[in-house]
Amino acid sequence: GERLGSQGETIVGQEVGCVADVVKGIRGRSAVAVGECTYDGNGHVDIAVEGARTITGLGSILESRDLSTFQGLNAATYGDVGGYDVFSIDSASSSHVSGTTYFSTRIGTWGGGGNALVEKCSLFVDTPTDDQTELSHVGEAVRVVLTNHNLAGEQGKTWDYTPDARFGSNWIQIPLMSQLGKSTSELVVPAFCTKGDDACDEDFGLYTCGAGLPSCPADRPSDPEGVCTALKSTVSAPGGTPSELCVGHSVSLYEEVYSTIIQAERYLDISSLELADGIFLAA
Repeated sequence: GERLGSQGETIVGQEVGCVADVVKGIRGRSAVAVGECTYDGNGHVDIAVEGARTITGLGSILESRDLSTFQGLNAATYGDVGGYDVFSIDSASSSHVSGTTYFSTRIGTWGGGGNALVEKCSLFVDTPTDDQTELSHVGEAVRVVLTNHNLAGEQGKTWDYTPDARFGSNWIQIPLMSQLGKSTSELVVPAFCTKGDDACDEDFGLYTCGAGLPSCPADRPSDPEGVCTALKSTVSAPGGTPSELCVGHSVSLYEEVYSTIIQAERYLDISSLELADGIFLAA
């Protein structure tokens, strides 16, 4: 056969002895584990995982032992006494896997009257099928670059891909969308202010507005005036009231960045071509 890959050394393409006549490369993940299996006699299996390894299609063993990404897939157990069971994973973590059995070589898997069997076992988890891991031509090109530049071992650490990502309709933000089809003379450019200017929000560098304040100034005499808008991104603590500022054409972009950041529950990665400043930094 042909070796597809190995962690820590480059031997792709090296001929090796193997049982299979044909070795198929896969782009998904698989997993193996050992532990203690409890078969409840009613078609349910619960596994206390003692050691697990997740393996990429390139043969790299990942550090992560969390099996939750395999939930909903098929898996098989092989017990100490020789029983073989295939089941669908209902729930999974780094310490437990449970599911519903649909094939078994053991007697009493479903008709055991609730008599549980507990034994040491091995666990094997299916990789997602090809149609679940299909990438676009752009995604495939990126994957090839990552796997061919000594970065295969970084999969699951600094890069990875998923077959079930879903993006909302507004996942990409395009500044000036509202300006399409209009003259540049209609472009609303905010007038910026600095410390010491009257009615100036120094954090955002924009003029404040609202009841009892002058109307929003224009950046230049010939330009449209700024638009007085209550900005969510001015709120710096839960329950705060948004401030009204004189804004311009792309304020929705700052607001969207702010809204995304405050929804984070654990961590948030921000990637940018340059350091944030101005309104972006304030938001």
